[in-house]
Amino acid sequence: MAVEKKLSPLAISLLQPSDKNVNVLKKIHSQIFSSSYQEKFFTDSLECLPFTSMALYSDFAVAAICCRLEKLPSGKSTLYISTLGVLSPYRGRGIGKKLLANVMKLAKEDQKIDEVYFHVPVNNAEATGFLKSCGFAVEGHRETIQGYTDNCDPVDCHVYVQSVSDWVAPEGVEIEEI
Repeated sequence: MAVEKKLSPLAISLLQPSDKNVNVLKKIHSQIFSSSYQEKFFTDSLECLPFTSMALYSDFAVAAICCRLEKLPSGKSTLYISTLGVLSPYRGRGIGKKLLANVMKLAKEDQKIDEVYFHVPVNNAEATGFLKSCGFAVEGHRETIQGYTDNCDPVDCHVYVQSVSDWVAPEGVEIEEI
């Protein structure tokens, strides 16, 4: 029986995308995700700074998180995480947790944001395990959305939600300022 070796965390820096480096963000998405993203996706993501960011390792972009603020009638907002992805050779090294922790910290500092949520295809066990390890849970009243997308198979997704006020940084994750 092979023993799985635990990978050590990598020292990364976070970078906000801009009009000048948005092509890097596009490249990361094309390498990580099977879906293609329209120009509007990236325009909307750039409007959600400082939440949208990229992770650099040795000055090379290895991961990204893209977000969108959704205003509620109450005047409050929710933060939707459109994508969170790490290039496969860099997974399991704490990069995704650091990106997510940075977003949660920023959301917690923003008095108008109540919760952060994701949509995850029902068969994505890797993402499901990752989000649960970061404190996210499937929200009861909209646990599964049937026919959510036609960009992947299956088309159904779970909604994972974390209350900003209840969030606690994962142990061992250092959050840095961008």
